[in-house]
Amino acid sequence: MTDVEPLTSVMIARVTGNLPSLAAYEEYRQLFGRDPESIDSDLIRDGSGCVLRYERAFTRPLLPGDDDRV
Repeated sequence: MTDVEPLTSVMIARVTGNLPSLAAYEEYRQLFGRDPESIDSDLIRDGSGCVLRYERAFTRPLLPGDDDRV
């Protein structure tokens, strides 16, 4: 069994993007694991154990006329 350092810090990364639809997002996600740089990044991430949890959330922009719902 490997000794594990206690968690001493937390880092949260937030990425925002603007895709026209959920279908476009899914198409974008299909590219993951095919691009050599993406594959290398995945290997580093998985090997280091630096990502403990990964969450996705979807939001939409506040458009003109939406302010009456606030």
